[in-house]
Parts: sequence; C-alpha cells; structure tokens
Amino acid sequence: MNLYQSRTFQKLYALHFFVNLSMTIFSFILPIILYEYTKSALAMSTMRIMDFLPNVLLGMLIGVFVDRINRRYILVYGNVIRLIIAIVFAFLLTYTEFMLWHIYVLGFLLSTIGYTIGSASNAIMTQLFDKSLMTDIQAKFSLLSTMITIIGPGLLGILLLWMSNSLFLWFFVGCQLCMTIIILFIEEVPNPVRKEKQSIMDEMKEGIVALIGNKSLLLQTWTIFFSNFASSLIIGVLTFYALDYLHFTKEELGMMLTLSAAGGILGAKLIQPLKKRYTRGQIYTNSMFFEVFILVIILFC
Repeated sequence: MNLYQSRTFQKLYALHFFVNLSMTIFSFILPIILYEYTKSALAMSTMRIMDFLPNVLLGMLIGVFVDRINRRYILVYGNVIRLIIAIVFAFLLTYTEFMLWHIYVLGFLLSTIGYTIGSASNAIMTQLFDKSLMTDIQAKFSLLSTMITIIGPGLLGILLLWMSNSLFLWFFVGCQLCMTIIILFIEEVPNPVRKEKQSIMDEMKEGIVALIGNKSLLLQTWTIFFSNFASSLIIGVLTFYALDYLHFTKEELGMMLTLSAAGGILGAKLIQPLKKRYTRGQIYTNSMFFEVFILVIILFC
C-alpha cells in the first residue's frame, strides 16, 4: 500500500507538518521575546521548565484520559482549545503590557494540551491504519519532523530580518488554525474498548505500582526525567548566553539551533552501527557520560 495515496494519511501528514512547523516557530521566537523583555536567563529557563512540567506532573493522568475518551474528540476539542490559547498568547505579547506569570501559565497550558493531543494522535493511528503499517508511518513522520527541525530554525532566523516578532506569533496562530481545520476532516473512530472498568485513580495507582515494582524501568524513568529537566534548563541558558554575551544575531541563533538538530540526526544515524558492537544499555550509559563531559566543557568555556 502506498501511504501517500491514502486520503487519511495525507490529512495526518499535513497535520504532522503544521504541528512541527508551529512548535519550531514557537520554540524559536519565544526565547527571543523573553530575552528582549527580561534580559534574564532565569526567565528563559523557567519557560522551558513550564514546557516540560506537564509531561512530569500530568503524563500518567493524560495517558489514562486518552485510554478512556474517543481519540478523535480529543484531537478536535484539544486543537480548538490550543487555537484559543495561541490567539490569547499572541494578543497578550503583541498588544498588551504582559507579566511573566501570564506567559508561564499560558505556556504550561499549551504544553499540557499539546501533550494530550500528541498522546491521542499516537493512539488513533492504530484505529485508522493496520498495525503492519505503523513502522512505515512513524518513519515518514520522523523524516518530516527531522527536515523541519533542521531547516526551520535557520530559515526563521533569516525571515526575522523582514518579519517582526509579533508577525511570527500570528504565523504560529495560523499554523494552529490549519491544524484545527484539518482535524475536522479526520474519519470517525470508535470509543476505546476497556476490558475492565476501573476508576481513574485505580488505573493510576496500578501504573505507579507497576513502575515501582520494575526497578529497571524505574531507574530509566528517573534518568530520563533528570536528563530532560537538565536539557530544559541548559537550552534556556545557552540561548541567553548566545544573545546576551556573544551578541548573536537572530540568524546566527537559528543556525545554532539548526546545528543542534543536525547533531541529533547524526546521533540517530550512529545508533545502528553502534548496536552491532554494543548493547543498548552500554550505548545509553556511555552517551550520558559523554553528554556530561560536553556540558562540563561548555561550563568552563
């Protein structure tokens, strides 16, 4: 089956394109706006934490929620809510004297809704396509995400020469509008079938017990938590340092983000040959040590 000939896949592919484009725009322009407004590395890092917190605080609750509610309804209403928040966000930063806590709250809400929509989007795939196509679909989505992640920041840095910060925010809103329209045309899917009727608290308790009981999974979970938390802090600090101390232009900032994305692709390409010589645990552990080593070098630089 040629996925590109499937109308359903075409809609989801377009949706995935605008999701990645909107997040690339948002992740690029918001640190610049915060820097110009606050000149504070703490403010920029705090915003990154607001983006990260929903995954930690609400991840399990969102997973239970997605398992119970029709995934298409979550996508439709979730995108409508995210569009409204995006409009408020753009209006606040463009036409009013905003306060930092406004940005933190809206950023937290955007991230929460985005995480919920992402979970529902992954879950609805198995309802719309045969399981044998999942690997091919994810590969195509991953390639699209990678292309946007690499090309996007550098291109946005160049466009910022002719476009104001506020215009970028409304461009972000436009992407959200396109996503909302596309999702309205996604086919209906049945409600999730649950074998056992449990309360939300019982399901969450069961998940926590299973996590704590699996020492290997628990260790990996904490490792990923601290790794993501550190990443959310370091990106804000690096962006501040580039703008405030090194006096990066917006194009140079875009190039810096593009190079970081290219590094991610290089790492992904190295996985296959490394797996032939080392176990996954060895690769993961040594990668963490290498990351710490690089961060120490950055610290002294």
